[in-house]
Formats: sequence, structure tokens, C-alpha cells
Amino acid sequence: MSPRPSVLDDPVHRYRAVVVFLVLEIAVLGAVLLLRGFPGMDLEVYLGGARALAADGDPYLGKVLTSQGVHLPFTYTPFAAAVFLLGTLTPLKLTLIAMNVASIIGLGIVVYLVQVADGRRRRTAAAVALVAQLGAALIEPVLATLNYGQGNVFLMLAVVADVLVPWRRWPRGVLVGLAAAVKLTPLVFCLFFLLRKDFRSLARTLGTFAGAGAVMWLVAPEASAKYWLHLMSDTTRMGDLWFVSNQSLRGLLARAGMGLTTSTTLVWAALAVCALVLATGAITAALRAGRLPLALVSCAQLGLLVSPVSWTHHWVWCAPAVVLLAWSARTRWTTDPFAARVLAAVSALATILFLTGLPWLKPFPAGSVFSWLGAESYVLFGTLLLATVWWASARESAAKGLRDEPPGGGERLVAESAG
Repeated sequence: MSPRPSVLDDPVHRYRAVVVFLVLEIAVLGAVLLLRGFPGMDLEVYLGGARALAADGDPYLGKVLTSQGVHLPFTYTPFAAAVFLLGTLTPLKLTLIAMNVASIIGLGIVVYLVQVADGRRRRTAAAVALVAQLGAALIEPVLATLNYGQGNVFLMLAVVADVLVPWRRWPRGVLVGLAAAVKLTPLVFCLFFLLRKDFRSLARTLGTFAGAGAVMWLVAPEASAKYWLHLMSDTTRMGDLWFVSNQSLRGLLARAGMGLTTSTTLVWAALAVCALVLATGAITAALRAGRLPLALVSCAQLGLLVSPVSWTHHWVWCAPAVVLLAWSARTRWTTDPFAARVLAAVSALATILFLTGLPWLKPFPAGSVFSWLGAESYVLFGTLLLATVWWASARESAAKGLRDEPPGGGERLVAESAG
């Protein structure tokens, strides 16, 4: 029996569906951008660094005075300053609107790609992505990204597109390398390629990263030397580590009263190794279970945990994580109800956590256990997510009889995940 034709097989219906989607997309963008103003303080700093690079060849000479009266230093790489030169061609307000519109659209693309790569039908994935754009704009990490004029969604989109889109001739790893050249933390995805035994993509990532840095060393040698030899290791330039907005393992230790000492560094290193072991288990188990997007999200969680500074707006990876956990729960509801309930519960917990922005609320008395849980909630969720992915993926592999199958590498797994 031949399958029943889809309504969208008709060109007229397909055209109408596209028009409806675009109208809804415009409505979502309008709702997000018009109902709230975004000052874009961080974007002012990035553009100030770009102008300093163009004028003096060094974005690190001084601090940028923002419209809110705050002096802030440019903390990204020289390559990042060059990237932001494009934004200096238009007025700040227009640049901020363009960035935020692109961020919301980019977030929808990310949510769409992770669903399709995990086996969801494209039409359903598109509908969920549209809803997620509006919903995600209400969660604290994305809202903070829009508020500050941050580029976190673009970095996430570059990684997701590089890994999950089944490019046939695209040199996989290049976009990850470019993202790392802008901001160092995407280098954590080298572990993802390593565990997949995708050594070509790993080499392209490192080569692109090094190439971008080398080009900037030729263009701005003094600024490059200053950044790579001195400023890169100075985490205090990014703000006090103990700020509640620094949701990383290092921030957790700083809020516990552990300062910039050798003993603190050793404790931080030990916690980072534990996070690495947990993430390696989660990524490997997800790859064995054929859950490529979950493996990618798990790798992102590792980067957020071990980075010295992970501001709450860096946690935009929570959006695809919530969607993937919910989708994984739905696909197992009949085959493994217990795992499905656990995944659904973690997804619901994440939704509540990131909608409320719990670290900022301080609803509990200072010094209490609940106060500590709230202040460290993003860090604790990242740890919980890795443990959940490891457990659920290993359980799924065992049910499929795939426990002894090694993680897939190269292009095969991408093609399978996108099919």
C-alpha cells in the first residue's frame, strides 16, 4: 500500500504553509522586540573594541564607556574585534535590533536542527521551533543575551549547523573553529569530535582556530601578543568570579569563599576532571544510542561548567536541551515509561529553572541549603543533565542491544541522524 500523500505535496498548499510560517515568524519577532527594550551594553563594548582595533590596532588599550555610564574592557580575541567591525557601519540601535532579530531566528534554527537530527518530522520540528522562539525569549539566558546584545546564539548556531546539518561537501569543523576564534569556549567541542573518532573534523577545527589567530597576528601583532600572552589568563578582567551570574564550577567555589589561591585552583581542577569524566560518559553513551544532538548538548554543558566564567546568558544551550529532553521522553513513553518520566521531569525542571532565572530570585533565607541550591542552580542542572543523558542513553543502548557498538565517526552518523 502506498503512503497517503501529504497536503504539503501540493505546491499551492506548500506555498500557503510558507506564507503562514513567515507571518507567524514576523509576529513572534515583533512580540519579542516591541514588548521589551534592550539596552545592549555588551554590544557597545564589542563595537568599541572593533573601533579601537580599526583606529589604533589594539582593542585592549582602554575601557569602553557605555551609554549606562559603565566603563568595561573588551575581553574577546582580536579576531572577535575584527568580526564586530561590520556592526560599526550602522547606528548602535539598528545594529542591536539586527543582532537580536538574527538571534531569535538563529535560536529557532537551532531548535529545528536538533529535532530533525534526532528523528523528528520536519513539519513538526518547524512548528516546535516557532513556539520555542517565543518561549525561549522568556527564559533568562536568552532574555539576558538579547538584553546585553550578546552573540551567544550565533556561536551555538555555528556549532549546531557545523555538526548536525548533513553537508556533503562542507569541511566539517570549520564553523566550530571560527566560533572558537571569536570566543575560546567552543574549543570544548574538540572532545566531541575526538569521541566520535572524527579526526578530520577535529583537525579542521584546530586548523581554522589557529589560522584565524595567525591572520590577526599579522594584522594586529601587538594586540595579539597582549591577548594571547597576558590577557587570556586574566579572568578578573571579565568581572568578579563570585557574582551569582557566574554559573560555573569556578563561580561556585568563589561564592563559597575560595579566592585566587593555589589550593582553590587544585580544587577547581579536580572538579573539572570530574565534570570531564561525567561529560565523556554522557557523550559516549548518547553517541552509542544514536542521540547525536544530546551528545552535542552534553559537550556544551561541559564547556559551561569548566569555563572560569559562564555568565547566565552563556547558558542559551538550555533551549535545545529542554526540547531534546522532552522529545526523548515522548519517543520512549511506550517502550521505557520509567526513563520517559525521568526525562520529562528533568525537562520540566529545566523549563521552570530557566524561566524563573532562579539564581537571581533569592527566595530563600541567606545561608540556608535552599539558598545555596538556588544560587548554584544552573551549575547543578548542568551536572544533572550530564548524569541523566548518560543514564538514559546507556539504558536505551542496552534495550537496543547496542552496548558493545563503538561510537560512530565521520559522516555516517550525521547522515543517519538527519534522515
